[in-house]
Amino acid sequence: MKRALFLKKLSMSSLINDSGSVVPVTVLEYVDQEILSVKTKESDGYEAIQISFGKIAESKLNKPKLGVFKKKNKSPKKYIQELRFSSEAHLEFAANSEKDSDTNLLSIESFEVNDRVSLRSKSKGKGFQGTIKAHNFKRGPMSHGSKNHRLPGSIGAGTDPARVLKGTRMAKRLGNKFVTISNLLVVKIDSEKGLMFVKGSIPGNKNEYILMYK
Repeated sequence: MKRALFLKKLSMSSLINDSGSVVPVTVLEYVDQEILSVKTKESDGYEAIQISFGKIAESKLNKPKLGVFKKKNKSPKKYIQELRFSSEAHLEFAANSEKDSDTNLLSIESFEVNDRVSLRSKSKGKGFQGTIKAHNFKRGPMSHGSKNHRLPGSIGAGTDPARVLKGTRMAKRLGNKFVTISNLLVVKIDSEKGLMFVKGSIPGNKNEYILMYK
């Protein structure tokens, strides 16, 4: 990736473009973030940029995490995330981190209208679901006497192999996992209000933190 930004999902809305068409958009809000540290191959064995984001009161952080921010002389944040960029972007982040001017790289201006971006966020949790909802199984007869309405059916042979094979489709928990949506279009950027409008829907609940990158 060349650029990345952490945003907060606010809601869905719609905009009217120049041709008069209604475009469904997701409204994203910029959150306070900064470069915490730069990982290099010489010192850490790999290249990565450590970014902190999300406002939080200092009293709500434990001492080990608070010590990380005090050691770097940075304001405390709720989350710490490591991202791996391309070699050119890594050098640019490292140079700006030394100058303490990383605001341009982690600002909403680092993206432009009509950019094609990818967004990663945690999807909504749907709880524990049966095979009909989870795997599109068909139900059994609903008539009187049938005892197989929504049962999963056979899950394997008895004597041989005498076990349930891995990967057998059964009831499971749905949602509540990280999902990445690629190739979405940035429709509008409001720098004054710190808002970004991306075409289409994005997984996650309201106020969910989202990683946007290109």
